[in-house]
Amino acid sequence: MLSDRVKRRVPLLAVVIAAAAGLFVVGTGGNRPQDSAPAAASDDQPADRADAAPDRELQALKRRIARLEADLDAQRAARTAAAASVPPPASAPERDPAVLARERAVAAWVDTHYTPEVQSRIFGSYFAEVDELRLAEPRDEQWAANVQRGMHKLLEDARSVVGAARLEQVDCGSTLCRMRIEVEHARTRRDLVRHVQRELHFDEASALIQAEDDVLEMCLAREGASLPVFDQLRYAGDEMARLGVAPEAEGSMRREN
Repeated sequence: MLSDRVKRRVPLLAVVIAAAAGLFVVGTGGNRPQDSAPAAASDDQPADRADAAPDRELQALKRRIARLEADLDAQRAARTAAAASVPPPASAPERDPAVLARERAVAAWVDTHYTPEVQSRIFGSYFAEVDELRLAEPRDEQWAANVQRGMHKLLEDARSVVGAARLEQVDCGSTLCRMRIEVEHARTRRDLVRHVQRELHFDEASALIQAEDDVLEMCLAREGASLPVFDQLRYAGDEMARLGVAPEAEGSMRREN
């Protein structure tokens, strides 16, 4: 039979052992067996808790992809609506077949009749129209004087390249100029046109250059200006009318009496 002293020590010893083993928790109501921590998952147990975090990340990624797809659909719809609001470009109006046939006939005539004399008259008509525009515009005295001085200096400086050249005519308004230059070497005229255009800052130039001719005639437009369009078919048609030749159809002509 245990003494009271021994009886009192047994529960205390059990509590100490149990506490050391981590299997029991001491409470005011005595010693009750309780789990001090959840048991670790074993291979035989379902891994629900281990898979919970990856599942949450996957669901979040799916939601993000869905939002991006919705934004992309909205952008596509906006682009489609914007494109639908822009009217299609207007198609070019159909040209009169008779006009087309006449233009082809004029072009065919030019191919076989474009002699130096015809070329000179066609360019003469064009230069006459440029002269009308030049004479109608107010004259820029300062600019015209600068062009004339610049031409004399340019021809002198370029003598070693283009040979001797003499400025016979230079008339300028406020944007257009007409020039006539006599050159020593006909083959240098194209280079001279480009040289004048570059050095005196002309945006456009149109020149009559004929073989075996030592004269260079040209019209020029200063920076920011432009020459009228050279419509060769129109001028050739005028020349045909002057000669009494009427284009009727492609490849056929009729001379009017």
